[in-house]
Amino acid sequence: MPIHSRSIRPKRLLGLLGGLMIVASCLALASAAAAAPSVAFVSREFHYLDEYDAAPDLIDAGLEVGVLSWKTVTPESLKPFNAVVLTDVPSANERGEVPPHVAAAFEALHEYCSAGGGVLSCMGSGGWDKGRVSANVFLKRWDAQLLDEQVTDPEHLHRQTRFIRWDYSWTTNLTASPVTEGLTTIYYPARSWRADGQKTLYVPKLGDPWTTLVSGEASARSVRTTPNTGVQETEAAAYPTEPPIVATRSVENGRAAILALWPNWTFWGARNRSMESIVWEAGANGT
Repeated sequence: MPIHSRSIRPKRLLGLLGGLMIVASCLALASAAAAAPSVAFVSREFHYLDEYDAAPDLIDAGLEVGVLSWKTVTPESLKPFNAVVLTDVPSANERGEVPPHVAAAFEALHEYCSAGGGVLSCMGSGGWDKGRVSANVFLKRWDAQLLDEQVTDPEHLHRQTRFIRWDYSWTTNLTASPVTEGLTTIYYPARSWRADGQKTLYVPKLGDPWTTLVSGEASARSVRTTPNTGVQETEAAAYPTEPPIVATRSVENGRAAILALWPNWTFWGARNRSMESIVWEAGANGT
């Protein structure tokens, strides 16, 4: 069911929320029919979509927006949509197994994408890394996985001066494509969350079919956290330079994209003042 929302003037946002919305829009437009392209958000909760302008931004761009809970994702419920954004994912159990209704949703999403739909996988949330485990169950068929490593850049680092005073890095390492058109600099959260080591931006490990569209700078890296304490290490792990951030690939007749960003920085709070102050402070270098 589409969300009907007020019309707002788009905000200029050179950050991951802006890039994410462009990815979602491009996936929808790539498979759009004659009617207005439509995007569905799959999640366990939806109050944030309108509150933080995720839905109004897309509506203002001419898209229809709807929502699906993980329990309602079926081949039939996906049919009205040109693209689907997976904003979070229910946690796996200690054996790495997802609940039956989530496994059924995964299968429906794979069929939907192969038939011509677009799927943007963010899939954050879940304490103690269980969300990453569950996301990897879904991504395995597409030759991708999220590593338990945080993307960060010690040479491009900005700490907010207001609100939660979070650490951000930024990158200008963008490959020319419809997804990155109009973007020059992308800021991303550069620090793990809490003692459980929850990553705010996981680094993906990608197979040959994937094309990386946004990478960290040469000084960026992926790092691990110390077990049980969540302290972020400084030594590079899988990617000592230019870690991938946004990537896309074809899946038979459809398209898939990955942006493994914790939803607090997208749909749950990117437009909350504590998160968006990175934009109003104009970034680390005054641009």
